[in-house]
Amino acid sequence: MCSHVTFERSYYSAPARYVGQPLWVRAGLRDIRLFARDFTLLATHPRAGQAGQRFTQPDHLPAHLAEALTLTRATCPAYAAAIGPATHQVVVDLLAARPLDRFRTAVRILHLAERFTPARLEAACALGLAHGDVQLGTLKRMLEAGLEAVMPLALPPPTPEPLIFARSPEELAAAIAGGATWN
Repeated sequence: MCSHVTFERSYYSAPARYVGQPLWVRAGLRDIRLFARDFTLLATHPRAGQAGQRFTQPDHLPAHLAEALTLTRATCPAYAAAIGPATHQVVVDLLAARPLDRFRTAVRILHLAERFTPARLEAACALGLAHGDVQLGTLKRMLEAGLEAVMPLALPPPTPEPLIFARSPEELAAAIAGGATWN
């Protein structure tokens, strides 16, 4: 839910509880002030220098959106580690990927813990790591279908078959040298 007022093609945040209500805007040369209908001051923002600028005060946003503003490249790994080691590994790998910046993808993966549970996200990341596919779309489809709970983490490694020779190494060496015949 958007909690911004548009003034001269720029955006200024207002407390989320005022969404859908008319507000008064006082535009000065240097700042914009937002008032409730009873003329209570709600917010003061610097005035935009160009169209399209956005001014957001974190306390104006609902709690679940304000948390997203605190996620940075430095805080994402710690947030992921709180979910689990597999999620931490996925996020660290994404943030280390270059030349493309994968920060937004890492944040979107972390937000899957809100839609699904952190335990399910951890299981999906572990499964994705085991099978070599930790793309956002794959993890999301896995969680939507509930596959993280039913698929094995990884196939067991194949047991090597013992080598069985029909002839002894000495007979083979003699045959190669031309001194023996095969029966």
